[in-house]
Amino acid sequence: MEQDISESAYFFKLWAWFDKNKKQVAWGTAGVVAVAAVVGFVVWSQQEKAVRAGQELSSALVARSFSRTESPDAMLKVATTYPGTAAGAQALLLGAGELFAGGKLAEARTQFERFLREYPAHPLAAQAHLGLAASLAAAGKLDEAANGYKSLADQFPHANTASQARFSLAGIYETQGKLAPAVGLFEEIAGADPNGTLGSEAGMRAHDLQLKLGPLVTTNSPLPKVGSATNVAPAKTN
Repeated sequence: MEQDISESAYFFKLWAWFDKNKKQVAWGTAGVVAVAAVVGFVVWSQQEKAVRAGQELSSALVARSFSRTESPDAMLKVATTYPGTAAGAQALLLGAGELFAGGKLAEARTQFERFLREYPAHPLAAQAHLGLAASLAAAGKLDEAANGYKSLADQFPHANTASQARFSLAGIYETQGKLAPAVGLFEEIAGADPNGTLGSEAGMRAHDLQLKLGPLVTTNSPLPKVGSATNVAPAKTN
């Protein structure tokens, strides 16, 4: 009985407070509803934006497949119109790749850099790093490209682009006359994927470079010791 009286008293106090502050309560409720409405609209807008982005990207891909020509402009338009969406990110990377394939290396580099700036944690970031390094290499900026390939292989060691980055880095070393590190990388790739296309190619490249370097030991006999008679040139006689 006392509990019922206590609960009733609490209820009447609460009602009295509500009656006294009903205007503030009304404003607060309206604020909560407004915030919920805004959040709901933002979520709905993002979903609609993502859907439209996917549709635009699909249309661009279909148009490209029928025309059989690459159209970076169409891809980049989707990327610019729908930033922050999955389709927008894919379109940006595809557009950058098409610019690279078309020989527009400076523009491709700009778009690869844009992708990494706007989507640094994207699952395809390693692909963008690879494209950026390839753009630098194709433009003759071998030192920058080598740094890019090495950074990619170190940062994403388990990505499917890591082996390609190491292979390309080995190719740059070969071009620069750094045959020993080139051989080491080619052999590493061949050992990791001996039956794959890239591994087989790396194995052949390593073999060819090893021939250029020459065998370390020409015979099966042990190496002569320093200072032994075999290392002393015979004295000349008159």
